[in-house]
Amino acid sequence: MRRFKIFLVLLVFILFVIQNQGYGKEKENIKTLKQNITWSTVISNGVNYLDLDGDGEKDVVVKGYRNNISAHTFSVISFYLSKKINNQERLDIKRLEVISIGHVPDKEEYQLFTHEGADCILRDFRLVKIKNSKKVYLIKAERYLSGEKTYADKDIVKFAIYELQYDDLEDRFFFNKINEFRATRKYCDVNEAFKHELGI
Repeated sequence: MRRFKIFLVLLVFILFVIQNQGYGKEKENIKTLKQNITWSTVISNGVNYLDLDGDGEKDVVVKGYRNNISAHTFSVISFYLSKKINNQERLDIKRLEVISIGHVPDKEEYQLFTHEGADCILRDFRLVKIKNSKKVYLIKAERYLSGEKTYADKDIVKFAIYELQYDDLEDRFFFNKINEFRATRKYCDVNEAFKHELGI
């Protein structure tokens, strides 16, 4: 019986240490990102003009609302780079080029979707700038809705960081996921996670 008690105490201690080490890493990731964010913005409904690639030209971010006659609405977001093109007749011609999310063939996306409920928002996005970079980064926060959870419950929120990168071969920009980590505690609304974890 005494051995069993010792084993039980050791097991609880080991599980506590493992859990704290895991969140220790997450806390360090959160702290580092928070310290390096120099600017952030919510993506507003409508047409947003932002310099995404740091070339001095205003690019376009479009966000549209979708009502599906229930409490669970969503918005659709797309990104466009304003690029000058060569033309023999005029030198000031520009066109909008789609910025994809992801780079793997057949898996890249051209639009992002929020996930909204009457109680809480389960997926949303922020645009940020990081120290020593002119580019804009995309951050996704998402709370997964498992079978036993409801929109009003708190659960783990995951952050994913996307960097705007250039593909030399295809001559185009895309958002590439460079990191992901969990929030340090559970939330119902991911906007609360953005605010409390990253200060944005």
